[in-house]
Amino acid sequence: MLQDRTLTLLNKGLFYIHGRCKDYSPIMIFDLKTMAELLEKNEIDFENFQNIHNFFANYIIMNMLVPG
Repeated sequence: MLQDRTLTLLNKGLFYIHGRCKDYSPIMIFDLKTMAELLEKNEIDFENFQNIHNFFANYIIMNMLVPG
């Protein structure tokens, strides 16, 4: 479940999905520059990072992967 803090961090572009590669695997982008800026400003901690990553991983599993 997304919290307000996690949703705010999602809108900053830390993680995003960029379609699929040539073998149709989903591509998840992690922007290290944005991560460094968020760490510098103390806007993100381990729990928030974990929540964002879990959200994207579950989104990919539920919406972009096929069984088998």
